[in-house]
Amino acid sequence: MEQCRFADRLEVNISVDEPCNDLLIPSLLIQPLVENALKHGMRADQKMVITINVEKTKSALLIKVADTGKGFDDNKKSKRGIGLANCEQRLKLMYGNSHRIEKGNAKSGGAWLCISLPINGLQ
Repeated sequence: MEQCRFADRLEVNISVDEPCNDLLIPSLLIQPLVENALKHGMRADQKMVITINVEKTKSALLIKVADTGKGFDDNKKSKRGIGLANCEQRLKLMYGNSHRIEKGNAKSGGAWLCISLPINGLQ
């Protein structure tokens, strides 16, 4: 949907490793992360590239979302986005302390976020 809205100002690249095809993830987990990238990271005059990578390790499914936007605000007073907070709450309810969310800014610009989900909860 966002691709239609932003047309040539948005490029989305999705890569899912073959071993991940049989695993289930919570519905609407990735959508708010992409929407956050567009809402909070996209500058009016830029083309945004969003990359989504999904890969399996021995014990976890890694979902990585990265963008070429402004990056996370390092200001400690800045509010947390609703989309990320909702994702964190949902994952906490579903997986307890068995999941992990890490985020940061890329050296080349933009933000990245990685969600790690236990494999045993996805089969």
